[in-house]
Amino acid sequence: MSSTSVPSPSLRFLFVAAGLLLPASSLAGRGSGVLEGESGIPKKVTSAFPACGFCHGSGFPNERGKVTVKISSPRSLTLNGTMKATISLLGGVTNSTRGGFSLDSSGGILTRGTNTRVGNSGLSITHVNSLSRSWTFSFKGTKAGLVTWTCVGNTVDGNGRNTGDSWGWYGPNSGLPGVPYRIFVDAAGVTPFGRACAGTGGFRPLAGIATTPTIGKSFQLEIHEVPPATAVLGFLGFSDKRWAGLPLPLPLTGLGARGCILLTGLDIVQIGVSKGAGPGNGVARFTWAIPNNPSLRNLALFFQALVVDKTANKLGMTASNAVKTVLR
Repeated sequence: MSSTSVPSPSLRFLFVAAGLLLPASSLAGRGSGVLEGESGIPKKVTSAFPACGFCHGSGFPNERGKVTVKISSPRSLTLNGTMKATISLLGGVTNSTRGGFSLDSSGGILTRGTNTRVGNSGLSITHVNSLSRSWTFSFKGTKAGLVTWTCVGNTVDGNGRNTGDSWGWYGPNSGLPGVPYRIFVDAAGVTPFGRACAGTGGFRPLAGIATTPTIGKSFQLEIHEVPPATAVLGFLGFSDKRWAGLPLPLPLTGLGARGCILLTGLDIVQIGVSKGAGPGNGVARFTWAIPNNPSLRNLALFFQALVVDKTANKLGMTASNAVKTVLR
C-alpha cells in the first residue's frame, strides 16, 4: 500500500470525471451522512479513494487543512458485551464547526447514538446532520475474535456546495486509506483489563483470546497491532497482584517505557515473532495447552504481552492490555 497522501494526477482525473457523472444532489453534499451502497455512494467509501472526495473538493484528502479522525472507545470487550464509542474530528476547515463521518465495521452490531444513524445490517454508521464534529454510538461484540473499523471524516464550511471542505481517513496518516481501528471481542469467560501503551505510529498492542480456556484443550493468545517481524513475549501469570516479590500493576516508566504497565506476572513465557506487513499490522499468536486435570478447574490465569518496538521509547518495548480467565 502506498504511503502517499494524495492520488496521482491520473487518479485525480478519474475522480473528477466520476464526479461529473454524479447527480447534482450528491455533488451538493449529504448533510444526512453517507453509507456504502446508498444513492450511488461507492463501495469502500471508508477505506479507499475517492471517499469523501467523490462529492467534496477535487479528490485530495486534507486539501484545506489536515484532518485527524479520533476514535475513543475500549479496545476490547467480552463476547456479547456492549461498549460506548465517540468519533471526533480535529483540524481541517477552521472557519466552521460542521462536519460528518462514515464508519464500517467488520463484525458486531453498531447502534446509533448522538446525531448518528446506522445501516447495512448494523455494520455501518454515519451522521444525521452536519452540525457538529463529534458523535457517539454503541457497539456490541457478537462473535469472538478481532473486529476492525475503517472510518473517514469530513470537516465542512457549511456553504452547501462541494468546495471549501477538507477530509481524511482514520489513522496516523489521514491521507492513507484503509488503516483499521482494531477491537478484540474476547471469548465467554475471558475478561480484558488494563490499557496498552503506544508504540511506533501510535499503535497499541492488543491482546485477546477467542476461545474459552478449558481443561484438556488448547487455546491461543493473540497479540494484534504490533510491528511486523518483531519479537513478542506472550506470558501467563498466576496473579495480577504480585510477581517475584513485586506489586502489580507495575509501571515501566522508570525503565524508559513511559505509560507502559506490567499487569500480570511472567510465570510462564513464550517468545514468538510477529507476522504481517506494514506499520501496526503485525500479529503474534501463542498456543497454550491445558492439561486434562480436573484439579485445574476454576484456576485463574492472566495473560499479557511485551513487544519489541525499538523506536517506541527508551526501553524499546511496549506492553499490551491484559486478559483474565478462569479455567472451565
